[in-house]
Amino acid sequence: MKQTVTLLIGLPGSGKTTFYEQHFSSEADVRISQDVLGSKEACVLELEAVLERGQSAVIDRVNFNKKQRQTWIDIAHKHGAEVHAIYLEVPKEVCLDRLNNRTGHETIPEEMPEERKLEIIEQFDKMMFIPSLGEGFKSIVMLRNYETN
Repeated sequence: MKQTVTLLIGLPGSGKTTFYEQHFSSEADVRISQDVLGSKEACVLELEAVLERGQSAVIDRVNFNKKQRQTWIDIAHKHGAEVHAIYLEVPKEVCLDRLNNRTGHETIPEEMPEERKLEIIEQFDKMMFIPSLGEGFKSIVMLRNYETN
């Protein structure tokens, strides 16, 4: 079976982790989350290890532009893995509502003021670039107004 690296792309609160939980098998597709691991460097090391074990991976980060995504694409191609993208295009208001209502998140705690949460969403939204096949993806799935319920 061909190894794959799937990049989840979307604003904070767009539903990336929920999408992973609903659509991927944690045994077959290892979730690599910067929120959990703490740094991009730790995620790079984990992806290398996952691919060396012969497993597939799902990169759960904002992955907002080509430069951010290129790291994962290059590592995947080095290991002969196919790279796919899933872009969750969710309105900022929906993302903010989700951030305000979720609990136990590693990097955006519930006690963070709403204004700060909105600033974070706005910052990433300004930097977000829609992925393209020219970046090295085998496929791109775009989900608009993705519902997690």
